[in-house]
Amino acid sequence: MPSTNEVLQEGRYRIDHQFPINGQGSIFDAYDTVRDTKVLVKEIVVKMNRVTTAAQQEQMQVTFANQAKVLTSIKHETLLSVHDFFSEVGRQFLVMESVDGQSLADLLAKNAGGLPFNNVIRWADEVLDGLVYLHNFKPSIIHKNIRPENIKLTSSGRVKLFAFGLADGSTTEISTASVPSYDESDISYSPLEQIWSGLDSASQRVIVDSYGEQEERSLMSPPDARSDIYSLGATLYHVLTGRKPLSALERSIEMLDGNNDPLAAPNSVNPSVPAALSTMVLKAMQIRRDDRFGSAAEMMDALRSAFSSEFTAAASAAPDAEVEAKRREAEQRVQELRAAAAERLRREKEEQAAGSQASAAGPVEAPAEILEVPATATAAPVATAPAVLSIHDTSADVPEQFAAPEEDDAEPFSYGTESRSSLSMAAIGGGLALVVVIAVGIWFALSSGSATPEPVSTQPAVQQGAVPEQPAAVDPAPVAQDQAVAPEQQAVDESTAQPAAQDPAQTAAAKKAQPTAAAKRSAADAPKAPEKKKALTVDDLINDN
Repeated sequence: MPSTNEVLQEGRYRIDHQFPINGQGSIFDAYDTVRDTKVLVKEIVVKMNRVTTAAQQEQMQVTFANQAKVLTSIKHETLLSVHDFFSEVGRQFLVMESVDGQSLADLLAKNAGGLPFNNVIRWADEVLDGLVYLHNFKPSIIHKNIRPENIKLTSSGRVKLFAFGLADGSTTEISTASVPSYDESDISYSPLEQIWSGLDSASQRVIVDSYGEQEERSLMSPPDARSDIYSLGATLYHVLTGRKPLSALERSIEMLDGNNDPLAAPNSVNPSVPAALSTMVLKAMQIRRDDRFGSAAEMMDALRSAFSSEFTAAASAAPDAEVEAKRREAEQRVQELRAAAAERLRREKEEQAAGSQASAAGPVEAPAEILEVPATATAAPVATAPAVLSIHDTSADVPEQFAAPEEDDAEPFSYGTESRSSLSMAAIGGGLALVVVIAVGIWFALSSGSATPEPVSTQPAVQQGAVPEQPAAVDPAPVAQDQAVAPEQQAVDESTAQPAAQDPAQTAAAKKAQPTAAAKRSAADAPKAPEKKKALTVDDLINDN
């Protein structure tokens, strides 16, 4: 049994107070956190054998669910509403609306002489309207427990009928009974056919002998709409007179002895009760079913016809019935929408919580060295490079997207003073190498010229002892100077034209190759030195002659 402050159905219903119902489960004052309203939660006790199989338990739960589903579909302003039902830890629960107010039994305890008849006829009309709804419901529902304890007067002045339920022939029977104070063994409000099965065989035989065959069949038939009419008549009798009526069994035994019905008329007990109303109550409480009103609708029409003036006065004093019905319908619709929105929000929170748990495990994380990509790898290529490429630097062989990020203090390549000085040293070295190459080239040219046979000269012979004229010596300094300047300028031009984003290794190789190519071009373009003529001898003149 749930205790105070316990929660049910995953925390939706919070238990505030509990009280037992005659050993048949308990009623709990609870709070519905979804609908944001107070409710009654009733535990339904299912009668089971000592040994119950799993299949039998499952069948009982299915029976309970079927009956509860029917009760939730009952919608009438006089009948207690059933909001929900659920099973939890092998127990079955019914969730009903919570009604503030006093029962007719509570009012009778404060007014021993009875209640004003003009109020009673209005309450009776509302209860009859609810009975018409139940009796015409599919399947038809017979209340079988109408009494002052099960009729509550709400704060708005209307009545609510409790304790109706289903009887489908199974051992699982549920109802909306929620008042534990009365004694269910009290048969003052029950017709004879309803208590027939509980009578001993001797009493049954005595009663049957005084009845005809048709009455015997009627006594042995299940309760019907006329049985509820008897119970309502007995309730009205008590409310009007302040006195509990004699039971149907006691009256039957008295009448079997040939005496008149010992039940006194209501207006004889309470003179303020109108005679028409007293007659109607007595007709509703007849021992034989056929002598009562045939239906709740028939009794309601009789009541309204007899007290049309009272109903007209009550209707004029009360707000317009249609407007009031629309107002209540709108309030109910708002509550349903609010409950639906709260339920949807709860489901979304559960789905989000489930998604968070699923993502907690998460996908397999990639290694840090792969995930931590430098910012320069995703940005556009930057035309920068280190000023000096170390011989131990292997970054040139690493793909750009996996290259380690540059140090913060590494300065990008620029054409500033430091870069120009580096290039000037390289140009000077190249110029010196070029001078050496030119000198070697001249030496090879002179060597090859001396080995070549001298062509026969056609010039007139020179006299012996005459010194031939020597050609002017060529100053090699200007040539060397020009050759030294040109490679330097060329190296600067090529280095400035080289893209800054070029691979550093390729840049170094190009620098090494530049002096050789420049030297070759300078050697080809340099002017050849004039060939030195061989001096004439006497033998040469003799041979010529």
